[in-house]
Amino acid sequence: MQSELIAYSSQPGLKLSDFKKGNYDIQKLDKKLIDYCQEHNILGLTQKDSLYPSQLRNYSDSPYLFYYQGNLDLLKEKKLWIVWPRLPSSYALEVMEVFFKSAEKYQTATISGFARGIDQLAHELSLKHKLPTIAVLGWGFQHYHKSKDRLFLEKILENWGLIISQFKIWFEPTKRSFPQRNKLLAQLADILFLPEAKEKSWSLITTDFANQYHKKVYSVPAQLFSSSSAGIFPKVTENKIELISDFDYYLSQHFQKKSDFSPSCIPAATISELTPSQLKIYNHLNTTPASFEELLVSTQLEYSSLLQEITLLLLNSTIKETSPGYYSLQK
Repeated sequence: MQSELIAYSSQPGLKLSDFKKGNYDIQKLDKKLIDYCQEHNILGLTQKDSLYPSQLRNYSDSPYLFYYQGNLDLLKEKKLWIVWPRLPSSYALEVMEVFFKSAEKYQTATISGFARGIDQLAHELSLKHKLPTIAVLGWGFQHYHKSKDRLFLEKILENWGLIISQFKIWFEPTKRSFPQRNKLLAQLADILFLPEAKEKSWSLITTDFANQYHKKVYSVPAQLFSSSSAGIFPKVTENKIELISDFDYYLSQHFQKKSDFSPSCIPAATISELTPSQLKIYNHLNTTPASFEELLVSTQLEYSSLLQEITLLLLNSTIKETSPGYYSLQK
């Protein structure tokens, strides 16, 4: 099978030879791939990149390369993995509403697999409760760009979220790709919350991935004879799932309350006011102050576009000019 030709990285100056490993042996520039990534603001990271997530470096089977759009800084946050059953009961829906009301008080990002009608509900509730969310795809970026789900993913990006895919840009989903996606989810997440699961359900199988990477899995008590939760009880007996009822207590064991934490993400009140281009600028300045020239390199914006966006950010007091041509966030 011919390997994909990767020629695009978030790290300026990274040599093509740095990407040589296994199936990612680059022999030449793939102009089609480069053009597509630039058109859609898609960036790529490999294990040789300094921005590659530190938690993934702990696993020998983590992906050598993944693509992303959006706020990469979310990977520095502690992450709550939400898994839903395919057909959630009214009880599960009620549980999740209460759970998210507690979760919104904590400094966390949610992460899920963006499966239609299942994981997407977790992303929706995250946006509703002003929690940044990460969508990990089971397919390549082009597949979602041509699907009706692209509007929802754009909404995630507009709200300071992140989209990740370990698959080739043109990759179409298969049954085998979703276990790969769930393995990446388990590696990135800190804890997993599963409100209910039937016996032998796919959502229950995800607990095996979490257990494999020694991540805590939580669920809630349910009716003893409820088929919707029949898969939970054996896992509890095996000490693979812990039942909880006090959401605030258990969330406080893993995450800091927002009142006790200086948020690294953009304030919720201004999220909807920033364009994708402005978010790129914010993302860079959230890490370190930068000159106009440095922002040109990191954002990949045209000179005139960058100048326009910087002017707008200065006008709404999101950033400030600390010296001529040098910018930082407005604290």
